[in-house]
Amino acid sequence: WNVVLANGDHGLNEMIRGVKKGLYVTNVWYTRFQNYATGDFSTIPRDGIFLIENGEIVKPLKEIRITDNVIKLLKNVTQKGKEIEQIYSWETSTPTFTPAVAVKDVNITKPH
Repeated sequence: WNVVLANGDHGLNEMIRGVKKGLYVTNVWYTRFQNYATGDFSTIPRDGIFLIENGEIVKPLKEIRITDNVIKLLKNVTQKGKEIEQIYSWETSTPTFTPAVAVKDVNITKPH
């Protein structure tokens, strides 16, 4: 199946400035569905994970996993970027076309 997400009205820097505390994830890989019917999945951020505090990127992070639900995340999109970008995955030859998105209440885990 394909998900189509139209672009929005915000620039990436504007979106980052609007975040009190959160993460900027540039790309993901090793995305695996635990349940295709319900949308439960996990994925590992790739290329860059950055902590945002009071609208500024303050430091890089590592070793986190996103474990959540696709339907929940789509419902929790708060902003969409103006620009549509093409992102390639090492797992598939089909690229993804997507704007940057801001999503609230994403479940993040970190190994102990």
